Amino acid sequence: MRSRRCQFAAGDRIVAAGTRADGVFLLVAGAVQVMHRDADGREVLVQLINAPGIIGDIEHFSSLPFVDDFLALRDAQLLVLHPELFETLVSEDETARAVYLRHLAASVAVARQGQRCAINTLEQRTANLMVSYAEVDGGPALSELSHGQIARALGSNPRSIARVLAALQKKGCVKRDRQGLCVADPDEMRKARGPISGGVRYQIGMQLTNIERPRRRRTAELTILGGPRPIVGQSIAVDDELTIGRHPNAGLAVAEDSLSPLHCRIYRGPRGDRFWIQDLGSGNGCTVNERQVNRARLLDGDTIAVGNLTIRVTI
Repeated sequence: MRSRRCQFAAGDRIVAAGTRADGVFLLVAGAVQVMHRDADGREVLVQLINAPGIIGDIEHFSSLPFVDDFLALRDAQLLVLHPELFETLVSEDETARAVYLRHLAASVAVARQGQRCAINTLEQRTANLMVSYAEVDGGPALSELSHGQIARALGSNPRSIARVLAALQKKGCVKRDRQGLCVADPDEMRKARGPISGGVRYQIGMQLTNIERPRRRRTAELTILGGPRPIVGQSIAVDDELTIGRHPNAGLAVAEDSLSPLHCRIYRGPRGDRFWIQDLGSGNGCTVNERQVNRARLLDGDTIAVGNLTIRVTI
């Protein structure tokens, strides 16, 4: 077979580091993120590729395995060309050759620029990262990015990122809502990133040894403020997930008629130290800060009501 089409859902691994490509990938639709993993298992964002794009050409011509992991940032469609077909296109088709040479020239230019970008300020690099995510995602929403993820992508630490984001927020570039971060003014954010442009490949040439080691994961602590007297004042730590209900198998089992057998669950989201509450089809529902919710992100200091239970959240 000379070529084949492949579909990848967001989060799927397209190519794993250390493997050899059986062809050259043409990214027809969607977006791909490239992650580099060092010897300690820490991951750094290397590049964001938006369609149209080419993956695996350098590895093919150099006969080297992939050194990074390629994952679908959002649903992606790729056309996998047999190496001989790709070489024939590049060597015999004048238009294809011209397009490919422009692609190579752009890659070299971005790589050279990337080696210089380590001396740019953390604010410029943070602004570029956020603009790049917003442009690839087709909008300003960045709610899935935590301070820790931004720090790891930039070889910094969450505290420094928090200071930078506060400065960008004062400039009107960034705003924060219950869902997380978003770009408030794309034009101002582009100005803030300064001379950096053309993707986030400025990680090339940076030392990965300066990346902060992963911190211990935060837990959510639930303190019962109201309910049956024997449990008032108790605190429960939530690492990954806790179910609440009157069924004996619930993580927090309370013999309370206002609770459904499995009333709700408190759980850690897939990215970062973010916790959520989800109603499991209860009869009396759940509220966060007196607002009825089916599913909502929990913030430090929130008060949730589950049946007749009142619980304070500490994260």
